[in-house]
Amino acid sequence: MPIQTAAILSPGDLGHVIDEVLRRGGLRVVTCLQGRSERTRGLAADAGIEDFPDFDALVREADIVLSVIVPASASSLADQLAAALERTVLTRSLRTATRSRRRGRDQSGGF
Repeated sequence: MPIQTAAILSPGDLGHVIDEVLRRGGLRVVTCLQGRSERTRGLAADAGIEDFPDFDALVREADIVLSVIVPASASSLADQLAAALERTVLTRSLRTATRSRRRGRDQSGGF
């Protein structure tokens, strides 16, 4: 699957520069500015980075997530992203895999 949408957390000083490189490469760049400063919000808006209301919406949409954040905040952010992945993407993948297994079982008459 080709990467078309990249999420950047957080699009502050370094993140918005990475955004420029990604967008020059033809990618759509998104973020979640929940709890971020007005300065970061301004940098993201000026760069044209699309803001999602929460991490669940962000991970549903992004093909890849880049974390550009100070080490002191990294663990908390990782926990939030992991929870969002469990609620959204991983749950959807498990449902798809279960449906595929059921279809295969139905067509073969069992295991």
